[in-house]
Amino acid sequence: MNKIWIVIAAGLVAGSGAVLADELISQEEARLPPGHHKAMVLRAITRGPGIQLVSPGADGATVRSPFDLRLEFSPRGTAKIDLDSIKLLYDRNPPVNLIERVRSGLSASGIVVTAAQVPPGKHNLVVSVGDSEGRSTTRVFELTVLP
Repeated sequence: MNKIWIVIAAGLVAGSGAVLADELISQEEARLPPGHHKAMVLRAITRGPGIQLVSPGADGATVRSPFDLRLEFSPRGTAKIDLDSIKLLYDRNPPVNLIERVRSGLSASGIVVTAAQVPPGKHNLVVSVGDSEGRSTTRVFELTVLP
């Protein structure tokens, strides 16, 4: 039982559409070598969807596990978020795809995970979102989880 995943269906968490997670990132995944994503600096105007880390707070947040993870997506103009384009990766070598772990808390407005279990340490989450007009945005969020 390398990975134990318990996902409560969307409607069970106070009707919020949130996923109640047992383990978002495993100890084994946290021991993988770091990935290659660095904080992304955009120097040009982008019209891709906005991605904001709402909880646990600002990028670089320091938290204790378990914590609530909430990302918000905002389309530009009349475009709509393309649900099939959304990616959530744990930045390790090789990268760990987390999207299936949060699928029940995924919507066009964002991702909501309640009580995410993550081992202590620094963790980079890479989030990519595209829209109905073919534009995309990728953001890297760093979280520091205290023991």
